[in-house]
Amino acid sequence: MNNVVIGFDCGATHTRVAVWKGEVIVLQKDDIPGINLDVTSKSVATDLMIPIVRVLSKFQDAAWVVGMAGLF
Repeated sequence: MNNVVIGFDCGATHTRVAVWKGEVIVLQKDDIPGINLDVTSKSVATDLMIPIVRVLSKFQDAAWVVGMAGLF
């Protein structure tokens, strides 16, 4: 059973990311610029997400939960 969860909260002013292993947060960043497609273009959002995803790629088989306004 997988007990690693990656959470993204893509807000208008800043983005927060956290990684949980079970009940423990093992990585947390809240100093990322806003990645919200209502206020940011898709290309800018992609450029901001690529370095974050690279860092998070070490958490293989994690469940990802992403909240981002402006997708639809």
